[in-house]
Amino acid sequence: MSPSERAGRWGPRALRVLAVAGMLTACTEHIELEPPMDQGLSDTGPRDGCRDTDGDGIDDIAEGKSDVDGDGIPADEDLDSDGDGLPDADELDEPLADCERPPDTDGDRFRDPHDPDADGDSILDGEEVAAGFDPHLIDTNEDGCPDGAEHFLGGCEPGNAYIVVGCRTSPVGHITYRWDGPGELSTLELPAVEEPLGFSTLVQPTFVTPADGATITPRGFAGVQPGAELHFSVGVTLLADPGSDRSRLEYQLLADREAAPRVLDTVEVFVFGDDDCAHHPSSE
Repeated sequence: MSPSERAGRWGPRALRVLAVAGMLTACTEHIELEPPMDQGLSDTGPRDGCRDTDGDGIDDIAEGKSDVDGDGIPADEDLDSDGDGLPDADELDEPLADCERPPDTDGDRFRDPHDPDADGDSILDGEEVAAGFDPHLIDTNEDGCPDGAEHFLGGCEPGNAYIVVGCRTSPVGHITYRWDGPGELSTLELPAVEEPLGFSTLVQPTFVTPADGATITPRGFAGVQPGAELHFSVGVTLLADPGSDRSRLEYQLLADREAAPRVLDTVEVFVFGDDDCAHHPSSE
């Protein structure tokens, strides 16, 4: 598979929260997980007499003989092993000591020189550098807006959520809706309009402020008073590659389901990254 084909598979997928009425805000949290078993470059460890045929600062045995990017050149002779537009030497934050193996930034079992998207944010490493991003960080300027959103969407808008799914992150979006009335809502829920192919989601009510502003139920909230802020969490798992570079997931803030159902807000989601570690070129 060529780098451009991989870029299409790994383009941004969506969790964008859009307020149609009322006040809707969301944020994202990334929970660090244990890295999976390494299936990338060889774990050779330090030893004497290291050989570096292509002079990229990475030992030949660590690079291996595989043709990662399909250009007919084995990795230990290829200055850009993964064909992402960023030379292998520039994939390293700092020179390697002795025969040390390169890092695996996103924990996808492929070391950075063999991984076209080292940080797993949906942007090829060469494109990231050209655009002024750090290919080893999912949020280069630490402003809370992922690089993928800035690169593909032109930035993050207030009230939207942007989630990065990865092998080392467990993405959870947090949605806050404020009900200003008039009157009381008998119920408020956040059902999916349609579950797209490849996604599994879990929506849960988490808390309400003030505490007496509503009652938490298994499906959402009940007895919602004016001025109450209602908090939902949205967890996302990619069961398979959705098949496009941007998939859309839509929810509705549904009020008074049993009495007179009405939609208060529409919720869309944009997801970046990929939690399926098998969606990478073989290094064997």
